[in-house]
Amino acid sequence: MNYTEFQQLNHTVLCYAETIYRFNGVWEGPDPLSPILPLFILQITIAIFATRLFLLLLRAANQPPFVGEILSGIILGPSGLGRFETYRPYCFPTYALPVLEPMAHFALVCYAFLMGLEMDLHSVWRTEERPRRLLQPEFSFRFAQAPFV
Repeated sequence: MNYTEFQQLNHTVLCYAETIYRFNGVWEGPDPLSPILPLFILQITIAIFATRLFLLLLRAANQPPFVGEILSGIILGPSGLGRFETYRPYCFPTYALPVLEPMAHFALVCYAFLMGLEMDLHSVWRTEERPRRLLQPEFSFRFAQAPFV
């Protein structure tokens, strides 16, 4: 063995396993969604089932659907079942939050958009002139302020 071969043996070589989860970006390493996708589908299923259950229970009490949706979010979230260590690591573990949080925000924006589509603007225009004149500067100020929030 000559000197150059001996020096090549003296270098440290780092080996990385392809199954290690790295959050260096979507395009580096293994597919980051492959282990999280089945869990995400389970989370969506649990959320839809809980929401439908609360809607069914609260319909008998003459409550609007929004109350059932809020209650199911409280029960499934960290204030309800999230406090129990037997539930949270299996259904809503912390490593799945980078996928769940953006999808939850996207769903909230879509829900707000749909609620805006269902708003009856004719009832707003049927109001008398004086309340409309009082509210118009407030609406204008809020809409002008919205891009900076």
